[in-house]
Parts: sequence; C-alpha cells; structure tokens
Amino acid sequence: ARRREKERRREEREMERKEEAEEQEYRRGKEAAERAEAKKRERMAEEEESKPPPVLPEGKKKIYTEAELAMKIPKKQKTLPSASTSATMSDHPIMPKAPSVRVPDSRVYIGNLRSEKTSERQLNDIFKRHGEFGEPILIKHNYAFVQYKSAEAARRAVQAETGRAIAGQTIRIKVADDDYKKKKEATSSHG
Repeated sequence: ARRREKERRREEREMERKEEAEEQEYRRGKEAAERAEAKKRERMAEEEESKPPPVLPEGKKKIYTEAELAMKIPKKQKTLPSASTSATMSDHPIMPKAPSVRVPDSRVYIGNLRSEKTSERQLNDIFKRHGEFGEPILIKHNYAFVQYKSAEAARRAVQAETGRAIAGQTIRIKVADDDYKKKKEATSSHG
C-alpha cells in the first residue's frame, strides 16, 4: 500500500511538472508571437511614414483610410481621453480598439487531451456555454487553453466539465492562472 501511494504521489508530481512545462511553453510561444507582431507593426508604420504623399490632380482631395487618419493625428491626441469623460479608445471613431486585457484566473487548462482526435470546434462547442471567450482556443500536443473574459466563467467551466471525457479520454481541467502564479511566487520567494 505504501509503495502504491508513493507511486501515485510520484505520478502526480510528474503530471504537475509536465503541466507547468506545457504552460511555460505556451507563454513563451505567445510572448514571441506578440513580439514578432509588434515588430511587424512597427516596421509597417515606419514604411508608411517614409512614403511620399500621393500626387493628386488639381482640385481633387485625397480620401484617407482610418489607419491613415490615425497616423496623421498629432501624438498628443493619440492618448486616451481623461477619466472624467466616458469615452474610451474603442469609442473613438479613428483610434483602433485597445488590446484586450487578460482577467486574472480567467484561463482554463485542459490536459490529458487527445489533440489528434479533438478539434477546436469540439472544444468551442463544449466550453462556450460557460462564458464568452477572450481569445481563440489554443490546442497543443496533448493539452489546450481556453481564455474566458471573466474568472467566473472559468470557474463555471472547471466545475461543470471536471470528469468529462473527450474523444474517449477523461480530461484534466483546472484554472491555469492560479496554479502558475502560486508556483511562480513560491519559487521566487525561495531564492
């Protein structure tokens, strides 16, 4: 009985290490993609600024796109309105929408997934009933992440879907942000 208990604990620790490594891999990949996208936007903006203005026939006016108008607004005006006004960047007719901000504890980790037999559509159908997604579902080798717009939706999904089998295999499901933060805080406080 002791041997079985030791084996079970060892397997749990191994699964936890594996899940943590998968989550770190996901974060590194996402951060790299975000950096690449930011560099691409920067490069495109620089190229756009360096282009000479178009030469138009006399009396004709150029019709600007929203992106061109946004680039022509003085830098002072590219900031968000003050807190005293009710407008936000997304309400502004020219400015692009602000990037989404991830709510703590709103991301769900789904492990023990047969990803070769599980589609994003299947996961979407299962998990959309618990709340609105903040990002598209990410499926990796044998796990996935569902990012909700609220922590409450993530908790509902974990509670409702614990023990569910997908493609003939019982999944492991938990709120991802909680565990990641606790482990990170524990490792940073030790040294």
